[in-house]
Amino acid sequence: DSPSLHIQRVELDGPYYKSWPIPRERNIFLTKAKQESEPDYAKRIINNFLARAFRGDVDRAVQDKYFGYWQAARSDDTSFRQSIKQTLTAILLSPNFLYIDANAARNRNQETASRLAYFLWNSPPSADLLQRAKSEKWKASDELDYMLSDSKIDRFMHAFAEEWLQLKDKPDEMLRGRVINSMMSQEPGLFLKHLFQNNLSLENVIDSDFVIINDALAKWYGVEKSQGLGFSHVNLPPGSTRGGVLTMAAPLTSHAKNLGVSDPILRGTWVCERILGRHLPPPPMNVEFPNPDEFEGFDELTVKEQLKFHMENPACYGRHRRTDPLGIPFE
Repeated sequence: DSPSLHIQRVELDGPYYKSWPIPRERNIFLTKAKQESEPDYAKRIINNFLARAFRGDVDRAVQDKYFGYWQAARSDDTSFRQSIKQTLTAILLSPNFLYIDANAARNRNQETASRLAYFLWNSPPSADLLQRAKSEKWKASDELDYMLSDSKIDRFMHAFAEEWLQLKDKPDEMLRGRVINSMMSQEPGLFLKHLFQNNLSLENVIDSDFVIINDALAKWYGVEKSQGLGFSHVNLPPGSTRGGVLTMAAPLTSHAKNLGVSDPILRGTWVCERILGRHLPPPPMNVEFPNPDEFEGFDELTVKEQLKFHMENPACYGRHRRTDPLGIPFE
């Protein structure tokens, strides 16, 4: 009888790839042609990477410079893969990669295309965009529809919404759960994307008659929505309190106290600075905040009545007269 085998534990190390080489590997190590020599293969890899890293056409002299760098690295008994890695590292250290306008001799249309791509895509320009930019008749304005319809626009919209609305990087999962938090974080960026792609009025930022939500957020908001797992345009009924960014869950929870406790002062400050663009001076260093324990029946007052103590304090009046009226309606 052969001995039995008892498996007590199995560990799988990730990440798991469905196939090898993975896409980013194939983007660098191109498919080698039959009968292609190693130097020719290396030159093709380097030149392809140079065009992407330098965002446009690359002079022959520059190509030869980095090919010579590879030859020197390969001659030191370095493996082919390692010698390519060293060469690509040198390319990424070049000012032509680190700075958009480092090379005064480059095609100015391609430079403009690069600036546009980093602005709207948060990424380098695509090969198609650079190819069209080579034309003397090329105009940046002609690319807006193409760039706004590309999936890379999501990077800009989400980053812009997060910075503009000052959204929390990691909302409190203990209060709502990981799934609903993830949906809440996606909503502002997808809403802004819908406005830009459909050329809608910016007044929708303040008050819109629609929302861009999925089933989870529809249930969370109490909004009727036809079945469908993804985010989609949903018309709001007349008189709905939803619409625009002001009543989205992400900014409201980001500008609340710990454990999600509502705070009209925080929200009023947020509306004043991020929506209206009004700079607020910091509170005076020597300000003395009213002590609630000194006022009989303070806890029985409404939030609006409690905030009057700030408004009546000369040291607090200058700031709170601007913020409190904007924050109280959220209650």
